[in-house]
Amino acid sequence: MAGEELVRYLIHMWNYPMFLPLDPSSPFDLLVKGENDWITIQIKHSIQKTFRLKREGGGKNNRTYKTYQEGDFDYLFVCQFPYIYIVPWKSLKAVSCFTFSMYESYRHDLTDERTYINKVILEKEGKNERIIN
Repeated sequence: MAGEELVRYLIHMWNYPMFLPLDPSSPFDLLVKGENDWITIQIKHSIQKTFRLKREGGGKNNRTYKTYQEGDFDYLFVCQFPYIYIVPWKSLKAVSCFTFSMYESYRHDLTDERTYINKVILEKEGKNERIIN
């Protein structure tokens, strides 16, 4: 939950309008009005060097895990304080596992005030589109 709040604060500081999906089973956590299109964002948080990048489902006693598919989200925001990684779907090297060391070029320092001033431009990329009503 802390990761989601950090991302929402950052998106707010960048002056992007944002909305939470009404359907809790959505494959994305946040819907953002980007420069020209609606952008879907998946948010994760980890203190490990690597973690499983899977969707959780099922009930209390019956957990299921699904691999994300193209079109599930446009950007992956991963928090590992004091950093946040903002990775476009097309730049993910694996869709089932995330390793922080592989995405150093996508890392932003949350203790640097420039992170909050220098807005990351969120754009829809290629065919990774989801129809949102």
